[in-house]
Amino acid sequence: MIRNKKLIAVLAAALALVMALSGCSTTTVEAYTDTADTTATTTESLDFEAAYNYYDPDTVIFYVDGAGVTWQELFYEIMYYTAYVEYQEGSEITSWSDVCSLFTDSDGNYYTYGAVVLQNAITVLEQYHIVYDHLAAEGVTLGKDALDSIEALREQVIEENFDGDEDAFYEYLNSMYCTEELWNWFNEVDAMYAYDGFDTLYGEFGSDLSDEDVMAYAAGDEDGTWTQYVQIKQIYIYTEEEAEETEETAEAAEDTATEEASAESGTVDAILAALDAAEDVDAAFDELYSQYNENADLDPYEGGWCIYEGDTDDEIYQAALELGEYEYTVVSIDGADVIVMSVPIDPDAGVYYDSSTGTMYTLRYYAAWQNYSDLINGDDGWIASAEAEWADGFDSFSLSTIFAEAAVAVETEDTTE
Repeated sequence: MIRNKKLIAVLAAALALVMALSGCSTTTVEAYTDTADTTATTTESLDFEAAYNYYDPDTVIFYVDGAGVTWQELFYEIMYYTAYVEYQEGSEITSWSDVCSLFTDSDGNYYTYGAVVLQNAITVLEQYHIVYDHLAAEGVTLGKDALDSIEALREQVIEENFDGDEDAFYEYLNSMYCTEELWNWFNEVDAMYAYDGFDTLYGEFGSDLSDEDVMAYAAGDEDGTWTQYVQIKQIYIYTEEEAEETEETAEAAEDTATEEASAESGTVDAILAALDAAEDVDAAFDELYSQYNENADLDPYEGGWCIYEGDTDDEIYQAALELGEYEYTVVSIDGADVIVMSVPIDPDAGVYYDSSTGTMYTLRYYAAWQNYSDLINGDDGWIASAEAEWADGFDSFSLSTIFAEAAVAVETEDTTE
């Protein structure tokens, strides 16, 4: 039986930071066989209880920038990634030396289960310790919003996965060799990263980030991770009826289609003529917007919508790139003619409006988050600059060795008894 499928849903709650830092570089503590012999087939008795008991939970196995990582922490992650790999492959791991079908190196060689599970476990712990230690050094502490989010997550996990039975949740953590303290610590680091770390270093919604840094972000990433931002004002004139037509109205709609198209064309021409005649094009555009625009989703973006590639129809984005400041053009997209005018980028222009909360996320906010990500995950960031090393006596650490030695210890103990 594949062990603990429920683990994926429950304990993954404590691994959100890793997803946020996906694709990051990391230091590496290596002491395992990188790739598997695909011709080898072995069967071992993977006694997790014996392996866990082989060391004291507080035994330091390796260090990250001088901070010790204990056996308790590492074994928890070993359990998690064992269950994850088994779930993905649909079969139980019976030997750490067997082939894992999920990962290969650049030459197409498969990694062993032991290599996959151990390296993922180590990488997660490296990231969490690095982020926690650096944020703590910056004076970051958990505020009310962060603490509330942690408690809400705990309640959600217990309610959704254990039918509200708190004791069952604790029993499950114990079965996974995970303490409540450790589970909470992962969630606390996530909250530090998502809430107080960002606010402490960059201000609420990135308010402390300079205009210069915001505009550098708006220029786009030279590696193409994100494209250049443009700020635009738009007036939508729909060219097709949005509502569904019934059989009774279909014929009438067809009869009036030509007349409506002519009227819509006349509206666009009138808007362009008014802009052409205006002394203050920006003010005139705002007035014409209030009079003619048919896309209410644009209303929250006062001063124009700041976009990059993918935020809106590509025809609109590409046209905006070609426009100078306060230049305008008509872009025809499916179902609408859109009068588009380019305006100077405002560092506090809106990029995304969350209608459910009434919150506008600005260019400054996104620029600050990119700087935050680079600080932690960039080529010269905290993670890339960290150093990891095995504790004394663990230089040859591998899952195959530890589980084998633990099994022998159990057999010896049984014999002596």
